[in-house]
Amino acid sequence: MMEMAYRSTWIAAEALQNCCWGFARLLAKLCSDAGKALQ
Repeated sequence: MMEMAYRSTWIAAEALQNCCWGFARLLAKLCSDAGKALQ
């Protein structure tokens, strides 16, 4: 039982990390595109 809770917590943490990375990449791309448009 404890192992299952630990595993689901780990999976949730990994999913959250992937989500944050995706968001950061998207933000970087938007900033990059905006920078090119302003030049």
